[in-house]
Amino acid sequence: MRKLTTKLMISIGVATIFFSCFLTYQTYTLTQIKVREVVEQQAAMALQFDLAIRKYVANNIRPVMYQLLDEGEFIPETMSTSYIARSIFEDVRTIFPDYIIKFSSDNPRNPANMAGKEELELIRQFNQNPNMTRWQGEIEIDNKPYMALFSARRMRTSCLLCHGEPGDAPQAMLEKYGSAAGFHRPLDDVVGLDTVAIPMDRISEKLWPQFTTKLAMSVIVLSLFFLTIIITIRKLIINRLIKIAHHFSDAATQSGYNSLQHLRIEGQDEINDIANGFNSLSDKLKRVYSSLEMQVVERTTVLETRNRELKEEIKNRTKAQNSLKEQEATMRSIFRAAPTGIGMVSNRVFTQVNKKLCSMLGYSKDELIGQNSKLLYPTDEEYKLIGKNQYEQISENRTGTVETIWRRKDQTLIDVLLSSTPIDSNNPSLGVTFTALDITSQKVAARDKAYLEKRLSRSQKMEALGLLAGGVAHDLNNVLSGIVSYPDLILMELPDDSPLRRSIITMQESGKKAEAIVQDLLTLTRRGVSHTEVLNLNTVISDHLHSPEHNKMIGYFPDIEIITNFEPELLNIRGSSIHLKKTIMNLISNSAEAIPQRGQITLLTENRYVDTPIKGYEEVQEGDFVVLSVCDNGTGIESDDLNHIFEPFYTKKVMGRSGTGLGMSVVWGTIQDHKGYLNVETVIGRGTRFELFFPVTSETVDNDKQLIELKYYLGNDEEILIIDDDIGQREIAGAMLNKLGYKTSTAASGEEGVEFLKNHPVDLVVLDMIMAPNIDGLETYRKIIEHSPGQKAIIASGFSETSRIKEAQRLGVGEYVKKPYTLERIGLAVKNELSSSHTLTQAIISEVRMTAV
Repeated sequence: MRKLTTKLMISIGVATIFFSCFLTYQTYTLTQIKVREVVEQQAAMALQFDLAIRKYVANNIRPVMYQLLDEGEFIPETMSTSYIARSIFEDVRTIFPDYIIKFSSDNPRNPANMAGKEELELIRQFNQNPNMTRWQGEIEIDNKPYMALFSARRMRTSCLLCHGEPGDAPQAMLEKYGSAAGFHRPLDDVVGLDTVAIPMDRISEKLWPQFTTKLAMSVIVLSLFFLTIIITIRKLIINRLIKIAHHFSDAATQSGYNSLQHLRIEGQDEINDIANGFNSLSDKLKRVYSSLEMQVVERTTVLETRNRELKEEIKNRTKAQNSLKEQEATMRSIFRAAPTGIGMVSNRVFTQVNKKLCSMLGYSKDELIGQNSKLLYPTDEEYKLIGKNQYEQISENRTGTVETIWRRKDQTLIDVLLSSTPIDSNNPSLGVTFTALDITSQKVAARDKAYLEKRLSRSQKMEALGLLAGGVAHDLNNVLSGIVSYPDLILMELPDDSPLRRSIITMQESGKKAEAIVQDLLTLTRRGVSHTEVLNLNTVISDHLHSPEHNKMIGYFPDIEIITNFEPELLNIRGSSIHLKKTIMNLISNSAEAIPQRGQITLLTENRYVDTPIKGYEEVQEGDFVVLSVCDNGTGIESDDLNHIFEPFYTKKVMGRSGTGLGMSVVWGTIQDHKGYLNVETVIGRGTRFELFFPVTSETVDNDKQLIELKYYLGNDEEILIIDDDIGQREIAGAMLNKLGYKTSTAASGEEGVEFLKNHPVDLVVLDMIMAPNIDGLETYRKIIEHSPGQKAIIASGFSETSRIKEAQRLGVGEYVKKPYTLERIGLAVKNELSSSHTLTQAIISEVRMTAV
């Protein structure tokens, strides 16, 4: 099919075949339509003829016969419409034996009129649709197509005599047909169907010769048209194109363009234009070919010269590349071995990092490369500031060095000395190379050095002041002995009305005030109380608040309200009641002075387990403490004053009215004597909070305190899991619960506890709230209820109740138990949660109180 003639003939032939098929289909379709129209007309005429015969017999012949015959007589040959119609159409069928014209009924008097299955279905449809009178459609009879037309014959009033009830029918009819067939028909009931079926093949046979004749004529005409088109195209187009193709083929075999011959084509059309275009193109090619030959010679000479130059350049470049490879290998060795973090950044995205930088940041090389350097900065402000500073320095000096803070992968912050320089100073878009030095230890050392120097200076100052105060106090005591003691003797000798009596009393009161000041000075030099006892801080505070000294002091501040909030089960401490009361008095007095008008001073006590640093102390002994908080809503303490408030004689109060400047020094000395800690929090304009930490003792105060009997919170071998990161706390809680009759297991972290519970279900979990650096009590309980929904638990902490503890209780955790543990506190909490009744503790306490009464 490579020849155009063949392609055109095939295309035209295919089009002719398709068109012939279309004409054949259309002719056949029109013939079928014509056949259907003829058959429908014949069926309609036959049915109308049948109905006309019935109507004539019923309206004309039957009335006359009823007049001629006696009552009870009936002659079907002249009076039955079905009988007469069937007789007439029997003659018709002798001419058209394949035509079907009959009457069908579901209860005929003549068995030949019995309806078939399809006719019975049509009778049912006619009865269901009273408005339906005819049905027309194609059916098959003996595997031949028929056009069928069915007309429903319904019962009318005139039909009831012969088809109604047998008692109304003529006697002759009953004798001939009996009293069953054809009777019992109600009005409008379909008695039967008048059926006409015309064979469609009969009409098709008559019209088929016409169809074949027309089809043959169409094929002949199309064939002649196809031959005419082929001859015309071949003469006008194909032969001329073949000539052009042969000429092109000959031209392609020529060795040069100079031998090309012109093409001659007859005619004045597009094909002739192709020939003329070829002739013009051949002339141009001849000219261009001659020019190209000359240019090739010239270009060959130039290329030979350039080739020699390129060989020399390749040789030089090879030497340069070898040198660059050696330099690159040296730089990679330096990059890997450098003790400082080194990297490259383009558009602030890491492109290269060395091993030292990865080690310093805790990331792998793959985790850093491709990431924005913003990943390392703790805040967006720091990220933008460092970028701005480096850009300015690099623009001015071609290098930039800044100190900044980076965040490692484990979220810890480190101080970094960052130096950067462009990879190519002439093309800054290539990025920068940077070095990063971790200077955290140097910065910490510098801060620690400054802090230690400051503390040393303060300690030396306090020591010098203490020595001075001790010497002064010793001398003042000697002087004051006469001032305080002798006035009593003098007053005994003076009469009551002596004018000197008032002066002597004033002198004695002044001596007593000086004696109190001396006592404060001695406190500075003692550093350690001479007598300690087991105390309950709640009792010490209550005793002071009811003392004459407190009432006298508070009398100066009538608009200030003292509020107390004591831990009900505060643990005991060992200390000096006198020094503690003095400390409490000084703190209350200091807070009162800080409140300008109306205000509140709040005293709070609580048990707290301390395992985190306290501000101002390098080391804090972990353990259980009693904490006293003195809070006011006064003016607060300025930052410059905060560093000096515990120094002797440093005061902002009015001298001679509010104090001597030794009160806070006494507080500091008392804390040191009791081996405790002190923390101050202040906000200008909102107030100050002093927190005093006293280590607890396991000794008991000798009093008549009524305890809840042990029997009320004993266990019954229930399984309890204790989750706490402190081994001492686990051992204390385990020992207490074992003592109470429980079986205990322990876990050193939340993760360990969750894994334990997957294979060892327990009745209750005792959860420590803070378990750094692992997950805390709240997260642990969340993971527990994923595997064990509804797991009972209580939660414990050495700190005050927090929002995370409340969240754990919303998830299902029971009571919150404050550390340090007591047998009664943890026993009641466990018993209460296991019983799932939060009124148990109150019931036990009430019963104990009733027993005590």
